[in-house]
Amino acid sequence: FPVSLSLRTTAAGVRLCPEPVAEIESLYQQTWAWQNQTVAPGSDLTSAVSGECLRIEAILQPQGASSCSFVIGDVSVTYDFTTAQLSCSGQSAPLVLIDGQIKLDIIVDRMSLEIFADDGQIYMPVKTNLTSAPDTLKLDTVGGNVKVVELTVNRLSSVWNKN
Repeated sequence: FPVSLSLRTTAAGVRLCPEPVAEIESLYQQTWAWQNQTVAPGSDLTSAVSGECLRIEAILQPQGASSCSFVIGDVSVTYDFTTAQLSCSGQSAPLVLIDGQIKLDIIVDRMSLEIFADDGQIYMPVKTNLTSAPDTLKLDTVGGNVKVVELTVNRLSSVWNKN
C-alpha cells in the first residue's frame, strides 16, 4: 500500500517512519467506531464488522490482559503485554507501551496485511491469503481486560473500481 515517509526523533534516535497515505480515506465505504470500551476475554465487540479490505486504527491499554489480538479472518495480529512484542504470521517486532498504550494501524487486503505501530515506528508487511478466510474481525484478549481507548474500522472499496 502506498505510504508517506517522514523522519521522526524517537527514544532510539532519528527514524524513517512510514504511514499509509491520507488518500486512503477516499476508499472508505463503511465505518465502525468505539471509544472507551472495556473488552473482556470472550467478548465480541467487533462482531458487526465484515469485509475483505479494511483499515483498523486502534489505541489500546492493558487492564490485566497478558495479550490481545485482532483476528482477521484466520490470521492474528497479536500484542503480548508481558514481552512487549507485536507478532503476526511468524514475524515479530518489539513494541513498548507509550503512555501505557499501544497504537496500531492495520491495512487488510486479500493477499496481505500491513501493520503500522506507533505512527510508523514499526512497519510489518505480512504476506497472507485471506481469499478463502471468513470476512470477519474479532478483538480478543487473554488473561484479563483491554481498554479500547479508540477503535475505528473502515471497510475499503477497491482502488481499481474508483471512478
